[in-house]
Amino acid sequence: MRKCITSACLLLMVMLFLASASVAADEKALTVSSERQSIDYAARILTYEGEVDAYWQDYSMQADYVTVYITEQDTLDRLEASGNVMFNKGQDLSACCDTVSYDLAQDLIVMEGNVSYEDEMGNMLQAQKVSLWPEIQKLLAEGQPVRATYALGEELDGASSEKSE
Repeated sequence: MRKCITSACLLLMVMLFLASASVAADEKALTVSSERQSIDYAARILTYEGEVDAYWQDYSMQADYVTVYITEQDTLDRLEASGNVMFNKGQDLSACCDTVSYDLAQDLIVMEGNVSYEDEMGNMLQAQKVSLWPEIQKLLAEGQPVRATYALGEELDGASSEKSE
């Protein structure tokens, strides 16, 4: 599983670097490549299928299937992805899962199904469902069992191991 995360992160960083060069002028641009794309103009829904690579601001995603919902003001409302999902938010987080949804109004990312998550501090988490609120730096992991590995700092010499006299 660790190899999956490491390989995915390396691949995504290279792809993100290449994509950032093309969208640097407009960070609000949504850039997507896929085998098939369809647009429902009336419903404001964009659908992408097959080897989907999507980039928006500092987010990148690879999946088999992605649906993007656009507001009446032509802004991103919600994004949903499924099938072999790899999801990154810059250097802040990297995850592999079965499905992910991102609701911008609630600033809520929900990853479900075999979630493997790693943050910028090296903390790792495995769960069936992870809900993440990036702006307020809050996370909720669910599933049986949830497994976590936290990168802790070292204790200072004498901080808690020595008795005071």
